[in-house]
Amino acid sequence: MTEKKRKKLQPMLLTVGAGLVAGFINGLLGAGGGIILLWAMKHLNPARGDDAIRDNFASTVAAILLLSTVSAVTYSASFPIEAPTLALLVVPGIAGGIFGAYLTDKLNTSLLKLLFSLLIIIAGVNMVLR
Repeated sequence: MTEKKRKKLQPMLLTVGAGLVAGFINGLLGAGGGIILLWAMKHLNPARGDDAIRDNFASTVAAILLLSTVSAVTYSASFPIEAPTLALLVVPGIAGGIFGAYLTDKLNTSLLKLLFSLLIIIAGVNMVLR
């Protein structure tokens, strides 16, 4: 294989591999796929500017929406959730998503990275302790 073909193949393999792993982790654990996708996006779009970082976050969120929808539909086949409970989760979640997307464009990307890192640490510690 030539160097040129290898350079074209590597991003595609990273994309497909990250997608498979993210989907598997998201389906298995119900969370975590976004961490894998964000890591992949950092390597696929290595630009260091604020716009590139925000693009990576936005692309990851868009992909996770689809992965989470598939996971939710699959889970609901085995573990149905009542409509009032679902509404209490989804409606505030939509409002929070809109507000968070608005803030993503306003906040410093260093702060966004810090918040994301803290959230991962808190979630990990919480999962281990419970």
